[in-house]
Amino acid sequence: MSTKTGIERQNAALANFNRTLNSEKYRTEPTQIERMIAESEKARKAWESKKPAEQPRISFYNPNNPLNGFHSKTKAEQVAITKQIKASERAAKKAAANSEVE
Repeated sequence: MSTKTGIERQNAALANFNRTLNSEKYRTEPTQIERMIAESEKARKAWESKKPAEQPRISFYNPNNPLNGFHSKTKAEQVAITKQIKASERAAKKAAANSEVE
């Protein structure tokens, strides 16, 4: 059990706070935390200078792609689209084979 009253505990805390403030007045070198903050600022600036410039975002979205919204279509529409794509691939292969022969 503590023998100090509430006011005595409060006065002790205030005295400790004032002692810390007075010691800060005479401090000439930075504390370890202040040094770490300064070092991290320097490191961040060095990293920022080495970082490459941001490139514009390239979108690979093709609005003419027949598979756009494929999963939101009915099963029959999906089958029709798949058949159409496979037929166009076969036609492209035939055209490529004919161009090689000639």
